[in-house]
Amino acid sequence: MLLPKRSAGRLAALLLVLLPASKSSASNSCPSNWDTSMRWVGRVNTGWTQHAALRGHWAWVAGGYEGLFTIDLSDPDRPVQRSRIARYSSEDVAVRGDYAFVAQTRWTGTTNSYLDVFRLTNPAAPALVASIYVAGSVHRIAVNGDFV
Repeated sequence: MLLPKRSAGRLAALLLVLLPASKSSASNSCPSNWDTSMRWVGRVNTGWTQHAALRGHWAWVAGGYEGLFTIDLSDPDRPVQRSRIARYSSEDVAVRGDYAFVAQTRWTGTTNSYLDVFRLTNPAAPALVASIYVAGSVHRIAVNGDFV
């Protein structure tokens, strides 16, 4: 999976699904500077993509001001957005077990950040189970064992 970097201006970023391709299937359908051992098979508009986390055929994408997206990748040729939760600006997402941990930033003249915890029992419809205020600005999340 390739996620484009943030670029100057307010350009919509895309979640791109790439799969290995055989040498014989390499074609001019990708830009010439791309590795032709991969082929572009599908995409979903996810706002201003920050980061993504994967589990099975599901992807949760932190889409900046557009929120948290749930993408079903069971058919890579046709990825499907199953949900979008727009609480604040979703900066990062990490998944462990049945939970997604999301760094959220709320810009209201001052920076307020939150660690939102979503239950993924139904992956297509994350359920908010906790929201913890964090002083300052949070842009990255890491999960290590029982620690976030």
